[in-house]
Amino acid sequence: MIAIEWTRRPDRPSRWDALAGAGAVAWIAAWLFPLLPAVQRLWPSCHFQRFTGWPCGTCGFTRAFVRAARLDLLGALSASPLATLAFYAWGLFSLAIGLSWLVPGLQLPVFRPHRLLTRWGPLALFSANWAWLSWQGGPR
Repeated sequence: MIAIEWTRRPDRPSRWDALAGAGAVAWIAAWLFPLLPAVQRLWPSCHFQRFTGWPCGTCGFTRAFVRAARLDLLGALSASPLATLAFYAWGLFSLAIGLSWLVPGLQLPVFRPHRLLTRWGPLALFSANWAWLSWQGGPR
């Protein structure tokens, strides 16, 4: 069960503004990542997969972010469905916060999910993503 309320933007920056700013930086960094080969060489490989041969629950997040930033939805979903969902949700959230700065009277939604959803939802999404990656044989 999720309750949605509408509220006005506070007069001072909040932690949500910082999260939205980080979302904007993530979009820019993911879009620029393929253009920076020096950064790609420094990027660590998955140690869990190297030691066990199985993909970890977050394998493919970087590939999915890069593909999602380039609007390659099918490629991003094949790399990691959870990362794709998180990336686009983070982008929409950042856009909404940015619009609330530009339009002072804009009402923002406030989601109040049931506590069981906030406790078990992320674990269920992570587990489903890990199962999907394992079934596919790892990230591509």
